[in-house]
Amino acid sequence: MWAQDVGQEKKSYEKWEKRVDELETTEGGGLSRRQAIVHASKEFGCLGKLFERYDVSDFDPDPNLKPAGGPDCGSSTAQSMDLHGVVPIEGIDQSHRDNLVWAMDAAGAYLRTGRKPTTCPNNPSWWLFRQAIEEPKEFLSRFNQVEAKSTDDAEARQRAQRSGKWAIEELEEMLATLTEESEEQ
Repeated sequence: MWAQDVGQEKKSYEKWEKRVDELETTEGGGLSRRQAIVHASKEFGCLGKLFERYDVSDFDPDPNLKPAGGPDCGSSTAQSMDLHGVVPIEGIDQSHRDNLVWAMDAAGAYLRTGRKPTTCPNNPSWWLFRQAIEEPKEFLSRFNQVEAKSTDDAEARQRAQRSGKWAIEELEEMLATLTEESEEQ
């Protein structure tokens, strides 16, 4: 939670800690410290990953309450989003670069409008979309690497085409010269 509040006071942590204390009171439910921690953690979206990694069932006062259903932990849009809903996969086979471009566009639209995509070309595209939302710096560095490589490939392809055209022009000139010489004889 502290990572969510970089450069700020630890508001998210303090908010979570206050909720834990509230759940321990008689009015809040009278839960034990461990039960209050688990219950409060389920209310904060950024702590949802903990429930995937750790078995807290011994301390879970409400097993029917799903994690990450409450407010997020600070300013991170990635943590507050609910992307666990079903988004149909179209099954389109496309290059890694095309998947990155789709993920970049979809993540940009999501961050601007809050609407998640209605369809997705394939599973790798969805994974990249999630990464673009949750780890934008790593995603952008990968995107920039792919773009730089494709730019280099495009330049190499253009050079090859130019040299190929030059070779064809040279051959045509040689053929024209040979044709003229054979006609003269």
